[in-house]
Amino acid sequence: MTGGMTKGVAGSMRHRVTLLDQNFTQGAGGRMTPTLPIIADVWASISECGAATVQHADHQFLGRSVVFETWFQSEYAATKIIEFGSLRYKVQSFRKKGLVTLTIEFQTVIS
Repeated sequence: MTGGMTKGVAGSMRHRVTLLDQNFTQGAGGRMTPTLPIIADVWASISECGAATVQHADHQFLGRSVVFETWFQSEYAATKIIEFGSLRYKVQSFRKKGLVTLTIEFQTVIS
């Protein structure tokens, strides 16, 4: 990767997002309650990809598909939810990119 490409990626990472894991704890009545521990607050680039089909319970609907990209850290692979502003995005998949300067790209849909 050339220096110019690195600067281009760095310059586009201007949105502050929160990477969240998702765990479930069992309450006193036996109900499973989700918790969203924070993995990290990071600078990321964001690009909208259009609509994606989302399965929720027994229904399918079109959700907004968004790609988030930030600098790679191995602990970021545990990300299940990305919070940006007042919206939360469910991570559908992720991939590590780059050879010298590593980034991680998350494919998400609005949850």
